[in-house]
Order: sequence, then structure tokens, then C-alpha cells
Amino acid sequence: MPRLQACIGFPTQSEIANNLSKIHTTQTLWQDGNPPPHRGYSLMVDEIAVDPWACYDGSRDVILGFPHEDTASYNLTNAKEATVAAISAYDRIHYTAIPILISGTSKKETEGAQAIWIELLIDQYYNIFEPNYGPLDSVASDGDATHRRALFCLLMSTCCQTTTLV
Repeated sequence: MPRLQACIGFPTQSEIANNLSKIHTTQTLWQDGNPPPHRGYSLMVDEIAVDPWACYDGSRDVILGFPHEDTASYNLTNAKEATVAAISAYDRIHYTAIPILISGTSKKETEGAQAIWIELLIDQYYNIFEPNYGPLDSVASDGDATHRRALFCLLMSTCCQTTTLV
């Protein structure tokens, strides 16, 4: 597995693109030196518990471990949870979930903000990953109310625009 970049604050296009590019260049999904066949993938989003302390990322000279909702206001108490996004192939054998984003959270984020970074994930998936591996066939979450509203506004409605949800 490649070493992924955790998000410093609100997830950015460059952090997501970096992680997807690392997965591709390290051939994480390849078997025995052969690229996988084109197939559908699922994007999954959920939270996990994390140890509540900050850590230093020397490669970027930054401190990690704060909720991305609070970094803009400098309310830098340690995150006790992290949002993780992963992709998984629709395949009988090679279906392991591969993380592509990790970001500290305080679970205070609105559906509009979530819709923005989920849209960034989807856009970067199609820019970097889809040409080599296959289309994104689904987006899933654990049913959290904020995830549900963000996914509805992003994927099921033509009247919602992510720029007006924030």
C-alpha cells in the first residue's frame, strides 16, 4: 500500500489527486504485475475512531489530527474520529477496499460541505482512475443523516448545487 496523505484541513483536490495517483503508480490494484480488468467500482464513505492526538507530517511540514471542520477557525482540539473514503471493485476475488481519503472530523459538518468534497472525490476518480480501471458505479455510506442528505443533493437531485449548500 502506498503512503496516503491525510487531509490537513478541508479535503482538497490536490490531496485527493495525490492519493489516487499514488495508488495507480504503485500498482496497488495489480496482481502479479498485470493491471486489473476494467470493471465497476464503489466509493464508500464512513467514519472511524482514531486516537485523539496530533502528529507531525514531515513530508509536508504540517501538523495532522484536527477536525477539518475546525481548521479554518483555528479551534484545534484533537479529532476523535476521521472520515475515510475508500474504493472497492465489483469483483468476486479482488474486492478489497482501498482508502483514498482520510480526514479528521468533529461530525459538525453540513451536508453542503460534505457534498463539495464528495464531488471532488468523484471528479478526481474520473480524471485519474477511471481511464485505467473502470467507472464508478455507486457511492455508499453508513446511512448517517448528514451523509444521506449530502449524497441525495449531489447524486439524486438536479435542483441542488453544491456551491449553494455551504
